[in-house]
Amino acid sequence: MHKTRLFGLMLLVFLWVLWTSISYGGSVAVTTIDCPGASMTQLTGINNSGQIAGYCDQAVGVLYSGGVFTPIIDPASPGYTRPMAIDDNGQIVGTANSGDSGFLYSGGIFSQLAYPGATDTEANGINDSGEIVGLYIVLPNEHGFLYSGGIFTTIDYPGAIWTQLWGVNNVGEVVGTYWSNGQHGFLYTGGTFTSIDYPGDSSIQPTGINDSGEIVGTYTLINGGGTTYSFSLSGGVYTTIDEPAGAVANGVNDSGDIVGYYSDQSSCCRGFLDTSTIPEPRPAFLMASGLVVLGVVRRGILRPARKV
Repeated sequence: MHKTRLFGLMLLVFLWVLWTSISYGGSVAVTTIDCPGASMTQLTGINNSGQIAGYCDQAVGVLYSGGVFTPIIDPASPGYTRPMAIDDNGQIVGTANSGDSGFLYSGGIFSQLAYPGATDTEANGINDSGEIVGLYIVLPNEHGFLYSGGIFTTIDYPGAIWTQLWGVNNVGEVVGTYWSNGQHGFLYTGGTFTSIDYPGDSSIQPTGINDSGEIVGTYTLINGGGTTYSFSLSGGVYTTIDEPAGAVANGVNDSGDIVGYYSDQSSCCRGFLDTSTIPEPRPAFLMASGLVVLGVVRRGILRPARKV
C-alpha cells in the first residue's frame, strides 16, 4: 500500500513538471511591419543585425533598419526593384527589370547580375562571403546558379525538369526547389544533394537557411485543399509557423528570427517579423521522467509474486 501511494505521488510530480516545462518553455512574439502608405508589403530577408530587406507595392525595394524604411531602387529599373536577401555586410541581392536581371547592391552601388545567354536571371540569396544563389532561364527550363568571384556555376538537381536556388548560408549550404513528379525541396552541400519533403502528399519550397542549418519555407498539402503553411525545419523536425495566420516565411537569421508576409481581411500583403522561441524540454522534465521510470522499475521489482 505504501509503495502504491509513493508511485502515485511520483506520477503527480512528473505531470506537474511536464506542465510547467511546456507552459514556460517558449514564447510567441510576432510584429507586423508595413511600408508607410503602401497597399502591400513583403519582407524577404533578415541579417544578424536585424536589418530586413523587402519590397512594397509589387516592386519598390526597401531596407528596414531601426524602425526606418530606406528606399532601395535600382536607377536602371526604377519601376521594378525586388530585394530578396541581405547579408551581415549589408549587401542586398534581388531582381530588377521585371525579372530580366538580378542585382547586387553594395555600398550604395547597384551591379547587374545576368547569366550569359539567359532570358531571365534572379538573385535570391547571399552569404557573408558574397556568394550569390538564384536561378536563370534558358528556354524552356529554369536552372540554379551559384555566383562567386565573378563566375557563374550551374547547380541543377539530377534528373529534375527545373531547379531553383533560394538561400545560402556561411557554411556554403544551399537550399532550393526542383520539379520531378511534383515539386520538392533540397539541401545542397559539398556537392551532395539531399531531397527535402514535408511528410504526406505535399509540395514544398524552402526559401532560407541560417548558419545552424535551420531551414524555413512553405509547404502545400495537395490533398488538404491546397492549403499552404510555413515551416521551420531544424534537426530533422518540422515546426509549422501558424502565427500570424496565413504566414509565408521567406528568411531566417542565426537567432532564428523569421521574416515574411501574410494576408489579412483588409489587404494583401503585410510584412511580419517573428522572434518567437520554440519550447524545449528543461532538465527538470528529464529528471522527472527518470524518477517515474525508476519508480516503475522498483515497483515491478519489489511487487511480490502472485500465488498460483
